[in-house]
Amino acid sequence: MNHEAKQDPLFEEVKNMVLETRMPSISLAQRTFRINYSRAAKMLEALEGDIVTVMDERGCRRMLTGETNEYL
Repeated sequence: MNHEAKQDPLFEEVKNMVLETRMPSISLAQRTFRINYSRAAKMLEALEGDIVTVMDERGCRRMLTGETNEYL
């Protein structure tokens, strides 16, 4: 778990965005908060186990409870 990412000033906003949209997407976090890939990826990784699954073989994360919005 990335504790540094949880200290990021945008972490709670990214977490809330994932909970509201049910789309644990690095690119969505990048576009929404105008941040770089590395920063967005670290925050999504920090959510693993709490609200999202570990990235699967296709490079996707899913919500741990309920449905994940499909956005393909």
